Amino acid sequence: MTSIAAVHAISNETAAHSLPVRFEGSATYYEKGNIDLFVQDGDTAIYVETTTDSQVTAGDRVLVEGTTRASFRPEILASRVTILKHDALPQPVFADFNKLIHADLDCRLATVRAMVRAANVFTDGPRKSLMLDLLMPGGAIQAQVANGATATDLLPLLDSTVEITGAVAGRFDSKNQMTGVLLEVPSPSDLRIVAPAPRSPRQLAIRKFDEILRQLNIDDRTERVRVEGTITYYQPGAAMVLQDGAGALWVDTLSEEPHAVGNHAFASGFPDVRNGSVVLTKAEIESVKSSVALSVANLDPAQLASGTHPFELVSVEGQLIMRVREAAQDQYVIASGGHVFSAIYRHPERGLNLPLAPMRDVPLGSRVRVTGICVLDRGDQFRGQVAFHLLLRSQEDIAVLAGPSIISVRNLAVLLGLLLILVSVFMVKAVLLERKLRRQDTARATAVERWRTRVIDGINNAIPLSETMVQITELLSFKLQADFCWAEIELEGTFGNFPEPTNRSGLQIVTQSIPARSGTSLGRICVGFLSHGKINRIAHDAFENVVRLSSLAIETGGRYSELVRRSELDSLTNAQNRFAFDRALEAMVDKHGKAGGRFGLIYIDLDDFKLVNDQFGHKIGDQYLQETALRLGHQLRSNDLLARIGGDEFTVLVNDVNSREEVSEIALRLQACFDSPFCLDRTEIQATASIGCALYPEDADTAGALLECADASMYRVKRLKARQRASMSSPSDHGTLV
Repeated sequence: MTSIAAVHAISNETAAHSLPVRFEGSATYYEKGNIDLFVQDGDTAIYVETTTDSQVTAGDRVLVEGTTRASFRPEILASRVTILKHDALPQPVFADFNKLIHADLDCRLATVRAMVRAANVFTDGPRKSLMLDLLMPGGAIQAQVANGATATDLLPLLDSTVEITGAVAGRFDSKNQMTGVLLEVPSPSDLRIVAPAPRSPRQLAIRKFDEILRQLNIDDRTERVRVEGTITYYQPGAAMVLQDGAGALWVDTLSEEPHAVGNHAFASGFPDVRNGSVVLTKAEIESVKSSVALSVANLDPAQLASGTHPFELVSVEGQLIMRVREAAQDQYVIASGGHVFSAIYRHPERGLNLPLAPMRDVPLGSRVRVTGICVLDRGDQFRGQVAFHLLLRSQEDIAVLAGPSIISVRNLAVLLGLLLILVSVFMVKAVLLERKLRRQDTARATAVERWRTRVIDGINNAIPLSETMVQITELLSFKLQADFCWAEIELEGTFGNFPEPTNRSGLQIVTQSIPARSGTSLGRICVGFLSHGKINRIAHDAFENVVRLSSLAIETGGRYSELVRRSELDSLTNAQNRFAFDRALEAMVDKHGKAGGRFGLIYIDLDDFKLVNDQFGHKIGDQYLQETALRLGHQLRSNDLLARIGGDEFTVLVNDVNSREEVSEIALRLQACFDSPFCLDRTEIQATASIGCALYPEDADTAGALLECADASMYRVKRLKARQRASMSSPSDHGTLV
């Protein structure tokens, strides 16, 4: 296509096919450092996206080469803009509000006359512009004045009437629906005061807060409009949401009629813009039953946070982390994919006298799917990620997909409690055994009590199994007056007083298997006698009780060790977790505070870890964390401690150092771990990390202060990296689409 008029003649659907264009026109607006270029030829004009370093100025005759794309109307993505010559600007057309709001002058050079209601300096990267809120007969618009606008002389503009000339652009919501008019003004010379303000704002009388509404004066001539769509949400007496294909519209209404979700509805009301989105206010509703099924889009939180799905009926999955019943609503807080958002069920308004149903009892930690209306905190897709929440139509919009994980702090605590009860039961049996032995031989009661206490304390205090089994064999040997007594434990070894294999030929050896609760054998207890006597019945009872005590010691020791391991290790990387790190840090401060000496704390934060998860997925992210822990661990000494204290944060306690240089040397070794790429499941990642250090007691003498010092050191490194990256890149601004 070789003219702007030819581009205007095609539809958005056609423009989306990236058709080639090559046409001439006059540049009416461009600011270096921005990408927005407005080109006009005669009485036709168009928006062109170009580069930030173009040399175009207003008035240049240019040759535009590029492709079409869909937007509010077809526009151009330029591959090249060539300056042909400098010429006079096209003659601007005088515009009223009606022409502007109907987009009749889209992209054309126009002059408006309006009153300035607000004037502010708007900063966008290195560029500063003057942003004006203007009131025209019929409505309000905005004007952005480029190229050197400052805040030094804003007061004379307020309440003055001005004539201002610029390219007619627009404000748009996330669905490219027009929400307002924006005039792109090339320079302050295109702004002229034609009627100064009656008085300066500084001359106004000071009023009390409860008096300011007396100055309100609105002349609203907005005409009523009528729309239709399918009801996807309805809160009687408050609001309704209509959906029509890919479009969705929020409708304010005081209607309390029994309109049902899924009905086809007709709404008549007044258009408005709220929080960047088009809405319908003061609406009257009529609805009829519909046989068309509602369409629910299954999306992930990143798609919702992009700002492109306002007021749509969507479904999203996540983990329930909190639920709160409030006076006006039930709130369910859900985490998913690095996002935390709320699913909200509004209670019926008091005037409707509807019964309040109990809050849905969904267990915390459950995997749920919620369905509802996506509501954005800001309906503008051009400013990055935006916070959102979902409005539930009923409490049935929460579906439980899976219950909470079995491995949790609560369940581990219950398991530990059961083990303690089991230990207590065996303690009772041990007491009964001790009493029976005392009745049979009071002369040996003191010694038996000493051994029993040592064994029970060993089990309760989780001392090494080898020490506990030696005490148990000594107790049995003492009771039976045996020459040898030992325990052979599977996978652990042999403990106690045992003869060499070559000296067992003359022994009478009695063995007893140590059974596990599952029925398998944990090992055996062996007793050896040099003389061929017999063990009486009471001795057999003592033998069996010691076997039970051995079984308890072995199983309790193993399960306690597993509980300790789970409570102190990070399940993903096998590094120490935050709980173990805090305890070790306090212990090290206490140790060195009493005995003197130094130790170091190194704080490591992986740079841009969220991008790894977003680009490659959480599986690669988990492998990245595991490989990081392995690399860091290989650089540490045996008495140093590595911990993962957050999602992408690690700490290292460097024990017994003489100087800050020793800590710095280890930090450099840890930094070198990231020199070589991470090769994960055929994915190569060039990783970096920010590392900070602190030395006890020079930098801080308490655990909390030392951790804050290392954290601050790390953030200084991270900020330095950010400044270095910023100095190496050119500023970019996507501007406002038209």
